[in-house]
Amino acid sequence: MGIFLGGDPTFLGPYKPELEIIFSISGLGIFLVFFGRFFSQKGRNLSQKEILFLLSFLGFLAVASLFSLSPEHSLLFFIVWATGFLVMSAGESFFIQGTRKRRLLAGSILAGIVCQKFLFPAWDISSDILGIASLLGIVFLLLESPFATRPLYMLFFTWGVFASGNMALILLALLFFMTLRLWLPPSRHIVRGRDVLWSIIFLVSLLLWGWWTGMTEPFVFHWGLSLSFFQEFDTLLFGAGEGQFLPALAHISDAFLLPSDLNLPSSAFLLALSEKGFGGLFFLFLLFLSPILFFEERTKKAILIVLFLFFLVSSDALARENGILFFLVFLFAQQKRKISLQHRKK
Repeated sequence: MGIFLGGDPTFLGPYKPELEIIFSISGLGIFLVFFGRFFSQKGRNLSQKEILFLLSFLGFLAVASLFSLSPEHSLLFFIVWATGFLVMSAGESFFIQGTRKRRLLAGSILAGIVCQKFLFPAWDISSDILGIASLLGIVFLLLESPFATRPLYMLFFTWGVFASGNMALILLALLFFMTLRLWLPPSRHIVRGRDVLWSIIFLVSLLLWGWWTGMTEPFVFHWGLSLSFFQEFDTLLFGAGEGQFLPALAHISDAFLLPSDLNLPSSAFLLALSEKGFGGLFFLFLLFLSPILFFEERTKKAILIVLFLFFLVSSDALARENGILFFLVFLFAQQKRKISLQHRKK
């Protein structure tokens, strides 16, 4: 849901939502937070390095759109990315910490699952993004101080990961549970270990029940990538153009492709390589490193690892406009710094 910007979803014959460009409602929320902090003078001032990177990234997108199959359509993604970068000044606004934000995230995920599966399946809500949000909810819970209802939230977010139906995402969740010591600060291992153990048992039980009832489907990986994408140097550098994967795939094919053959790759890495080329892949790599380059908090490094793996397992992070806004929001979310009593006295 959102504001229609452009694109022709029936360009290849049957209706394909990947071909239309929608400015999602979540983008309006980002604007509200940005202007709210700006007028209250609570916005975070960006450093020169951040501004330079932001302008370089957007500048590359603008130049790359000129070499795409449909420049007027690819350039519309510039609006989406620019909106997402407004989060860089939002500080801790989008860092999920505290009762209110925790309930809002859990309620949004529950509403999304209910609308997708029962009420409004025609809205084409991404199950992968809902699953990623659930796994992010687990990460934020483990970074918080203990509270009474955390085990219940852990089980709910674990169920949210399973409800996504993405086997790669489910296995990723198990991987993070098993490697807790590698990305969680050492002082929190024992305190959070029991909650994680119950989540592992719950997720494995859901998997076994799903396989037994036939509800859990095996993971199907779509490559959808052809070396024909890179026959020319400008395509090698800039890609086929953002949002142009399916038209480019139909354009370079020697044979007529049936609508069922036109699918996005399962991996966002392959999608980025096809649509943005090696130049865009380089800027995306810097984008995921930016929390380490710009921030020094250890929690940022943990979230960075999570988001980078999300980027690899689902193409929805880049194929959907709300997916782009989603991962930018959490990529630049900052944890509120705690001021010691001794520092306050000074």
